[in-house]
Amino acid sequence: MDDLLGLSKPAEKIIEVVSAGIGTLYRPRAMRKEADAKAYEILKIGEANRKNALEERKAEAQMLMLTDQAMTPEMLALAERAKQRLLHREVKRQANLEAIADYALAHAPLEVPETDVNPQWRDRFFQHAEDVSLEELQEIWGKILSKEVSKPGTFSLRTLEILSNLSATEAQLFERFSRLLVFGRFALKILVPINPHTLDFDFETDIVQSDGDLNFEHIIQLQHANLIHAADLSLPIQLDQRSEAERVGILRFNDIWLRLRHQTATVLNFGAYRTTQAGEELLKLIPPRPNKKYLTALKTHIKPQGVTLDYGVAITPAGGLIGNFREIEELPEE
Repeated sequence: MDDLLGLSKPAEKIIEVVSAGIGTLYRPRAMRKEADAKAYEILKIGEANRKNALEERKAEAQMLMLTDQAMTPEMLALAERAKQRLLHREVKRQANLEAIADYALAHAPLEVPETDVNPQWRDRFFQHAEDVSLEELQEIWGKILSKEVSKPGTFSLRTLEILSNLSATEAQLFERFSRLLVFGRFALKILVPINPHTLDFDFETDIVQSDGDLNFEHIIQLQHANLIHAADLSLPIQLDQRSEAERVGILRFNDIWLRLRHQTATVLNFGAYRTTQAGEELLKLIPPRPNKKYLTALKTHIKPQGVTLDYGVAITPAGGLIGNFREIEELPEE
């Protein structure tokens, strides 16, 4: 590992995990550029050949067992094409894994714990990652690896399985969906009055679709991708008595806090979409960035029901909810 001298400890740990996962010493892109391009290409082919050696021997043995007769020229040609196919596939997979490893290094954490990445998780990660060829998705997988190295156990094996089938379009849709979430997991619809003490939602009115830059087909796609739950859910928000004139509740919308005020209601029941476990884990890779248009629509739609919505921020990060609210006049720019 002498070649790794000069790299940070987090970078070294990522390289160690990658090397153990792919079965050969991984060299970051900056190191690879120092070598002659043609020589490196030959090296990659050689590594792929070694990786395929056992697979090729098994294939040859199986073909020889098919018949006791001598191999015909056609069968020999078929066997050669099979070898070339295996070689091409493994070279491509090697390139995919190295690209993902490069992204992991680009997003390396500032520090890493002494705890190692679980070997089973590591092996499953590289089994899924080797067939990820789109750059946008390779970056996501690189971030997953970096985050797991910084905090082992962040991503479950089940989530890796789900994300292995994620398309670039679904990843983009989920990033848009993430901008609508309160408490890091719920995207609210809209409420209508049922009685003076409980305000419930009309599930036919859906500002996630009308003002959240998502439509019905997008929601279905995210549900099929196992990133949000398919069932309609309810999110009850308790309103506490703050004065004789009103009751108050708080929604945390990433860094923006929403204060809800009503004269008599004790609970606001919001209809909501909720992220799955895989969705919640994927959110750890997405910087919080609230959708201003959606928040404005939420404020406008609940006002006729006697609910006042104020924008604010936390006074102190470790404070409570209602008593820790500082009102702001305008939402920050996106």
